[in-house]
Amino acid sequence: MFQILSLKNGLDNVQGFFSDACNVGLRKPNKDKSVDGDVAFIRSETPCDVVARFTTNRFAAAPIRHFLNYPKGFQTDFVLI
Repeated sequence: MFQILSLKNGLDNVQGFFSDACNVGLRKPNKDKSVDGDVAFIRSETPCDVVARFTTNRFAAAPIRHFLNYPKGFQTDFVLI
């Protein structure tokens, strides 16, 4: 097995990777009027392998159907979450 280690400052500690989040209004503000990020991204300096985990739901959302059109071995340097 393996152990998952938490990183202080998250992905920003991994050389060659950058990440951030912002609020674009997809979610309602919290009860205390604070706002959390509702869109995030991960970017790498070089293209990386892309892997996705899917559920067994009968319905697949548009982004999942879009992703399934890419060939095996597809690489990218940007992921929007």
